[in-house]
Amino acid sequence: MDSSIVPGEHFFEDRQLTFDPKQLAKQVRETSEPYPNVEYLDISSCQIDDASMPELCTWIGNMFPSLRELNLSKNLIGRNGWKIFSHHLRSNPIFSNITMLNVCDNLQPGCAAIVNTINSAVIASQSCSQ
Repeated sequence: MDSSIVPGEHFFEDRQLTFDPKQLAKQVRETSEPYPNVEYLDISSCQIDDASMPELCTWIGNMFPSLRELNLSKNLIGRNGWKIFSHHLRSNPIFSNITMLNVCDNLQPGCAAIVNTINSAVIASQSCSQ
């Protein structure tokens, strides 16, 4: 993958959505209307952890029918969170449409194999510089 490509940059602005931690928490709790046109969702640096993954994955699966790229980088997701994400990736059609997944700087100890499996299920994954 070309490292000069910035995730989401090839989508029109109205097809991109970025949240900070407070906005994300509020959206997950209160939003009931889907975002039918959003193709790129950036929820990096949102303090997402294992405990928040079930609700977050359900929210993503219900709210983003056109999602193609997901940025989960710089969060606190551990082994159980990745297992939950992997389940949604296999069972929810919305997740199966994701063609780019960014999980850089997001590895808790022991998660490398799980993240590699998830990345292999996605057509392209954002490469991380170590």
